[in-house]
Amino acid sequence: MFEDYEATHNLTFLSADGTYTPTVANPAAVAPNTSARVGRYARNATATYDVLSFRTGAIKDGSAYKKGDKVFAIDLYTTAPVGTVVSCQLENVAQSNTGNYPTGRHSIYQAAVKQTNAWHTLTFTFASAPDLGTADIDVDKLVFLFAPNSTTSATYHIDNIRSLVKTGTPPPTNAAPSVSLTSPAGGATFTAPGSITISANAADSDGTVAKVEFYNGSTLLNTDTSSPYSYTWTGVAAGTYSITAKATDNAGASTTSSAVSVTVNAAGNTAPTVSITAPANGSSFTAPASVTITANAADADGAVSKVEFFQGTTKLGEDLTAPYSFSWTGATAGSYSLTAKATDNAGAVTTSTAVSITVAGAPSGTNLALNKPTTTSSTEAPEFGGALAVDGNATTRWASAWADPQWIYVDLGARYNVSRVKLSWEAAHGKDYLVQVSNDAASWTTVKTVTGNTTLTNDHTGLSGAGRYVRIYGTARGTTYGYSLYELEVYGTPASTSSTVCGGTVANGDYRYEVSTTNGTVSWKFVPLTPLRAAIWRCCM
Repeated sequence: MFEDYEATHNLTFLSADGTYTPTVANPAAVAPNTSARVGRYARNATATYDVLSFRTGAIKDGSAYKKGDKVFAIDLYTTAPVGTVVSCQLENVAQSNTGNYPTGRHSIYQAAVKQTNAWHTLTFTFASAPDLGTADIDVDKLVFLFAPNSTTSATYHIDNIRSLVKTGTPPPTNAAPSVSLTSPAGGATFTAPGSITISANAADSDGTVAKVEFYNGSTLLNTDTSSPYSYTWTGVAAGTYSITAKATDNAGASTTSSAVSVTVNAAGNTAPTVSITAPANGSSFTAPASVTITANAADADGAVSKVEFFQGTTKLGEDLTAPYSFSWTGATAGSYSLTAKATDNAGAVTTSTAVSITVAGAPSGTNLALNKPTTTSSTEAPEFGGALAVDGNATTRWASAWADPQWIYVDLGARYNVSRVKLSWEAAHGKDYLVQVSNDAASWTTVKTVTGNTTLTNDHTGLSGAGRYVRIYGTARGTTYGYSLYELEVYGTPASTSSTVCGGTVANGDYRYEVSTTNGTVSWKFVPLTPLRAAIWRCCM
């Protein structure tokens, strides 16, 4: 392992044409890469050969990679399209520099992007040895080029930069190619007789793409055997069509892309326009939610016959007259994509831009900790203060120093019977910690002990304890970083307060009284009055 951005660091950053940021949060911590921290590289769109270089002493024999006894591999998550080339070069620091290619370039290895916005592993294959004068033992520089010989921009998240050792000849296998349609866009509309340019990206990780076939439904439209893969479908009659691309590699394995639906409207008819006016994109609701969806729709050369409302591909309802709206009730917790589809009197159809909304789970009582004062054992930096753990914002957080133990407590402002505490951790979570309550923030009672925690949302219910202060006391971190909380929520009911009844007996008569306190104890003193002073006392009252 050369670099895993967490515990192993055998690469020293030298230079980059783009922007290299080590140890950022994993954009999608799912298999095959569940690491909390990864590296990120933003390619410089103005650089034809965009270079990211490292110094390393971990490569002892460059010949092993040229012979295939060892291969380079990385885990990759990128916005770049499938088929984008990634190059890996072994060089000598003292010999190679910008502008003197091929001097100092021991060997070049290449791979291609297989998935967009999903973690996958790239294994690099030997391509060439530009400078045979660079000795195998002189390799001390590792260089990556993303989309070489192009001027493109994309973001590349990388992790687990490593070498793999060839242990034997594996049984022959063949990975199926990858393929995706790049045009037309889903929901695109055309006018008959339509001319539709269909384009696709296709790549094969362990071979070559032999052909890409374009289909309308099950009907083959055309075959392209060389990149860039495309076909222009002309004379298309009015109707709705489902277009796919099927890639076949040199070993006969094939993959079919996701379908794209397009509509060709009848000649002489302009499709209607439609847009969702409510809810706003990014709106949030609470389950069970009632969401009123409204839309504007118009038709320049006719009339709008109906507007249908959809959640994803599920039709929610329709409205035949303006103003167009539909009330969606009982929406459960989740994330939803809403669209409106307008149909005019000639059958032309237009689908609106999607609006994304979120429905949160129903709250359980009132969050007593919301925006209350906090006290912490430490903060990693001023921008990670304790108040951010109780601000109701799931994107801000408190972060502690990188050591054990650490704690944060919130002042509820009054004494409560605490029945539930919910913690929303960042990746830097607490593995072992205590949930505690206190009346004075000095003496603490533990109401929950947690050990071996691996999840980022800890909802502790059924707690029994009373106090004005609630503390999370961490004794063991789940990562090498500190403790980091997005939200600390506390739920419960007001606790009863005790009172002391004053006692004692006095004889009938006139008195004045004195009140004093000593160490929190209130004392009442009744002093008898003489008749004259009693008369004066009554007159003054």
